[in-house]
Amino acid sequence: MATFDGWESAFVAMSVALGASVDEACASLDDAALARVETLVERLRHDTREVRARALAAGLAHITLAIEKARLA
Repeated sequence: MATFDGWESAFVAMSVALGASVDEACASLDDAALARVETLVERLRHDTREVRARALAAGLAHITLAIEKARLA
């Protein structure tokens, strides 16, 4: 499974989870940031629901881990 580190991936994943389209989430990013989330975006646009779900879960995992680390600190 791919891991999507960085604030850009977290931003796109959370935006999509909250109901924004992938295009809406990407519209807020500059070209450099878009390049860093290219794989995530491709998977979020995939035809297969399973691929989209796995991509979203992987994107959100980064946020979950950061929250857990902060809670334990």
